[in-house]
Amino acid sequence: MNEVESSIYNQGSRPRRWRRILPVAVPVGVALGLLLALRAGRPEPKRRAVDARGAPVRVLKVTPRAAVPRAVGYGVVEAAYEWELVAEVSGRVVKMNEDLRVGQVIERGATLLRIDPQDYKLTEKQRRASLQNVQAQIQQLELQRRSVQANLKIEKQSLALTERELARTRSLFASGSATQADVDSAQRSALTQRSAVQSLENQLRELPASMAGLRAQLQESKVSLEGAQLDVGRTEIVAPFDIRIRELSIQPRELVTAGQTLAVADGIAAAEVPAQLTLGALQSLLVESSTVGGRVRSEGVQTPSALGRQLRNLDIRAVIRIESGGSQASWAGEVTRIGTVNATTRTIGVVVTVGEPLDVVEGSPPPLLLSGMYAEVEFIGQRQGGCLAVPRGAIRAGNQVYVVSEGSRLERREVSIGLRQANFSCVVEGVADGDSVIITDVQPAVQGMLVLPLEDGTATESLLRDLSGEGDAK
Repeated sequence: MNEVESSIYNQGSRPRRWRRILPVAVPVGVALGLLLALRAGRPEPKRRAVDARGAPVRVLKVTPRAAVPRAVGYGVVEAAYEWELVAEVSGRVVKMNEDLRVGQVIERGATLLRIDPQDYKLTEKQRRASLQNVQAQIQQLELQRRSVQANLKIEKQSLALTERELARTRSLFASGSATQADVDSAQRSALTQRSAVQSLENQLRELPASMAGLRAQLQESKVSLEGAQLDVGRTEIVAPFDIRIRELSIQPRELVTAGQTLAVADGIAAAEVPAQLTLGALQSLLVESSTVGGRVRSEGVQTPSALGRQLRNLDIRAVIRIESGGSQASWAGEVTRIGTVNATTRTIGVVVTVGEPLDVVEGSPPPLLLSGMYAEVEFIGQRQGGCLAVPRGAIRAGNQVYVVSEGSRLERREVSIGLRQANFSCVVEGVADGDSVIITDVQPAVQGMLVLPLEDGTATESLLRDLSGEGDAK
């Protein structure tokens, strides 16, 4: 086919192609026209206004209030005085108090048991006889001293006579009236008398030493007798004060030895609870009553004795509680001293003393505060004024709180905390009277975000209970 024929052929085929397209294009065009007409007659949609109220949050209005600092510790009840019944002598137990049993209360002065005293009584008699013997020797020596003194006086008089006789004989010998034999005889008699006097004087000089020896023996005999009498007294063991038997390891007719522990008893006049507190809990009680916000008192280096005096001076009250089977009993206690530091828990023991722990109290069981019980101790300090209290949950990480500022905007503030308690803290710096603190956990908490504050009356009532000391201090 040449170019002319090809051109004629193409021109003839175009009308047939349009005839195939038109049946589809016409309905589509009509549909598009109708759609445009419908949209043109449709009213514009109403735009919803953006909510300008912000996220709802619960708030609590801060105002200065009085707060009661409290702390709770736990410890095991101990007797203020413990006594061990120890045998001081050996022997067989011949008598036991029928109340000498575990758990029994025995009054002061009651005889607990008696060890056979017969051997010790025999020893006492022997020592007494030895004492009497020494006393008799002393009396005999005293009589001997008096006798020697009397004999010495006579012998001295006799010596004076013999010396005069010797002088007279010598005078006669000189005049020729006496012989040399007479002089020698007189001189011999004088020498004999002088020897007798010297012997008696020597006896008098020896008597004081003998008397001193006998008096030393007398003192030794007295001490030995007193020891024997003490041993006789030690055979009877009495209660030194009102006690409650905790342990017993002796039976009637049993043979005991000196130094053996027969029983362990607790004094019932007072009980102690060394309640363990963290240093932070202890510091919360040591606050100045006149300091707004409850700043901790600073007195330099605090020794345990100084802390104990400070707690007593601040009139810290203590309440001991024992729970058993859903029931609770409580006792009023007195803070007496600071105990030891627990090396494991790093807590410090505050010793609370309870008078008359066996008195029945309201709340049962148990009606008695006994050694070995695990007790809760609540310490209640003085009421402090000017506390800007906020719930502990409202204090965020880094000591921050969220406050509703002007225009209902969230403001993050760093605060300084004074008194810290289980359910609230007293803010010293960072918030002021009348500020609304957000207690809702806002996520995310964006600085300046719009919020809708709603005051929480229930949270306020709970905070007031905690401030007054009626809430849960745990």
